[in-house]
Amino acid sequence: MTGIYMDSEFTGLHRNTSLISIGLVSDTGSSFYAEFTDYDKSQVDGWIQENVISHLSLEPGTWKRDEINGSTIVTACDNSSNIRSRLLKWLENEWVLTDRKLQFFVDCYAYDWVLLVDLLTGGKSALDMPEYIYYIPIDLSTVLWSMMEDPDIGREEFCSWNYHEKDNSVKHSAYGDALVIEKCFDRIKRYKLPNKSSLIYI
Repeated sequence: MTGIYMDSEFTGLHRNTSLISIGLVSDTGSSFYAEFTDYDKSQVDGWIQENVISHLSLEPGTWKRDEINGSTIVTACDNSSNIRSRLLKWLENEWVLTDRKLQFFVDCYAYDWVLLVDLLTGGKSALDMPEYIYYIPIDLSTVLWSMMEDPDIGREEFCSWNYHEKDNSVKHSAYGDALVIEKCFDRIKRYKLPNKSSLIYI
């Protein structure tokens, strides 16, 4: 399957949270980054304002699509309905390009995945997701735990790669964090488990 590495920022760790931004990076090298204009501003607390909202950089109505070395780079700032339409087109293009279903890889995916399903289906259920999206996302935290790594380890520490330092960006950028997630899974693919004789089963 084609890997899609995703991260999102949202208005809080609660049931009625709303998307602020979303970043996706594909195995093909293509990427999609969007900032939402219709997130629930009443839910924004001081931490979210300082660490997420203050770093948003796009003007409302922004739509940019570039082709770089055969990869499609989409950047947007709009409402959820318009972002949904563009994101579906981008995802479908990744599916057609590779002729493989899309496998999502997410960090601590409890909120990200539910918000993505809600966005892509227009508020319907996971059963209404496009058929080209594989229905089981892979959660980085659980994978780290299964490898006997601390699931709370710093992601940049784990993959020894700091997008934010290279780009003068900040943490809690959905696109930058999606790139870090991609690097983490890239390391995991090369990871060797400890010798079985050293494992303790409980």
